[in-house]
Amino acid sequence: PNGTFSNNAIANPSFNFTTANPDNSPVSCQLELAVSNIFANSICTGAVSVVDCLVDCNGTLGGTATPDRCGVCEGDGQSCLGCVESDVSADLEDLSLANTKLLTLTLRASRQLANLGGDKNLANARKVRRAARKIHKTNVNLASTFEPKIISCSNTNFCVNSSNVGVMTDISNNATSQLDLLKRTVKKVRKISGNKLAGKRMLQLGNSNFAASQQSLASIPTNSSSCS
Repeated sequence: PNGTFSNNAIANPSFNFTTANPDNSPVSCQLELAVSNIFANSICTGAVSVVDCLVDCNGTLGGTATPDRCGVCEGDGQSCLGCVESDVSADLEDLSLANTKLLTLTLRASRQLANLGGDKNLANARKVRRAARKIHKTNVNLASTFEPKIISCSNTNFCVNSSNVGVMTDISNNATSQLDLLKRTVKKVRKISGNKLAGKRMLQLGNSNFAASQQSLASIPTNSSSCS
């Protein structure tokens, strides 16, 4: 319907018309062409096959542009993932430093205990050192599971989230255990030596480094994401 010739003056004009199918799907039909002049009339028919006229997402007829999974034409599929990258390298360094300082303070307190003399004090000091190093080693291994840069995404259709809370809780609990070990050791030193102020500065530094470790942990995202 509503067909027109592109140019009546040329030998092989094109005939343009709109397909009867609303969705622009392929259609086959018969075209009847009547030609007449003052000398004769001629009518001919022929089969016409109309190919699918597709428009891509850029509006280009016969184009190849396609929308990505986020619905963005020729996009990279990232715009709807809601991802945020957090650089936690400095926080991990601060966490390591705080935990190492806690270890150093506990070892120092164990030496004070050993210096008081006696087999029992020496044995208790060795136990403190073993426990302190074990706690520190565990935290070093736990912290090493974190990447320096953590990606967290809100999209759950294309991304899988894994929780960091379990590891963070274990590190926090171990730091608490290290601080408690320091406090118990200082308490023994005070009791045995009779010096109620012994280890005061160590306890102050212990509390300060424990707080620093917790602050570093709080800066680490609670989730890590991996997107397809």
